Amino acid sequence: MSSAGSKNHHYVPQNILKRFSVGDTDSVFVFDKHNKKEFRTNVRNILSENKFNDFLFNGREIKMEESFTFIENKLWDTYHNVVNGESLSLDNPGEVSDLAILMAFQFIRSKQMREMMRGVNNEIRENIRNAGCDPDEIDQIKEMSDDDVKFENTYFMAKNLGEFSEIISKKCLILFKTTEDNPFYIGDNPVSLHSHQSYGFYGNLGLGLSGIEIYMPLSKTLTLGALCPTIIDGFFKARTSIKSLLGTHKLHSILNKNYNIEEMSEKIKEMKTRYEYLDSMIDMYERGFPIICSPENVLFQNSLQVNFSHRYVLSSVQNFSLAREMIEKNPSSARGKLWELR
Repeated sequence: MSSAGSKNHHYVPQNILKRFSVGDTDSVFVFDKHNKKEFRTNVRNILSENKFNDFLFNGREIKMEESFTFIENKLWDTYHNVVNGESLSLDNPGEVSDLAILMAFQFIRSKQMREMMRGVNNEIRENIRNAGCDPDEIDQIKEMSDDDVKFENTYFMAKNLGEFSEIISKKCLILFKTTEDNPFYIGDNPVSLHSHQSYGFYGNLGLGLSGIEIYMPLSKTLTLGALCPTIIDGFFKARTSIKSLLGTHKLHSILNKNYNIEEMSEKIKEMKTRYEYLDSMIDMYERGFPIICSPENVLFQNSLQVNFSHRYVLSSVQNFSLAREMIEKNPSSARGKLWELR
């Protein structure tokens, strides 16, 4: 949060960034994807820009920082309660609503969203130019100034914040936890999307698409997930299926003398381990407690932050080997990933 009269406007609030600070300080380690440099700075100096939420519209100066601060202040009690308590109250509609608004608000207000809007406009202009026409002669697609981009982003938020919040509130909210020794990253575009499903040409990263997974790190040890209900339903079905298979295999191992006892024992052990994991995960989800992440899970979450960030990735520890490796393997990771707004 920035004070209402401040000119330095954060597009990721300081209240959140402080949860990723080094020890008890207000500083964080930063990786710049564009020049691959690392540095340490106070949270007041990062993920912010001078007058980021001020712009001119029809010759009039519009100041949105106070309005955005008002929205943030309505959400902080819920945010801090969840982070401090490391738990969700899924039967509390007010808490679910606040968290959904927080995710939707941060999803729209990011630097990457503005760059996406500018990029779409530039691409349309280039296509028109390639067709032999002058895009400057078409009012709706003239080159966008910084003020134009800010206005379009603000209009987009006013039009879609309520709808996006509603979509997210209908997901299954779940917490994921790691340790301070192996913390979560947070990028300058912290709401990331993931899906294992394919929709071909249309893409698979729309907010409302079946199978979508939406994530936002809340602190260096806690990430909030909003998962499509079909995913959670899959967990329940898998647990039931494994439980049934366990009973079947145990019965066969008793009645069928041709079964290799050692091989069957190993299969039963593997299924039992899988069942216990799913049972524990479902239990934690239903009680609103965080699921403990394996190192592989943390790597996955941090890779999303690297992929979706526009430029900066922050951490409480100076270890950005993952970010460097990702950019080296895929240079497009340095530009940030876009989404389909569906």
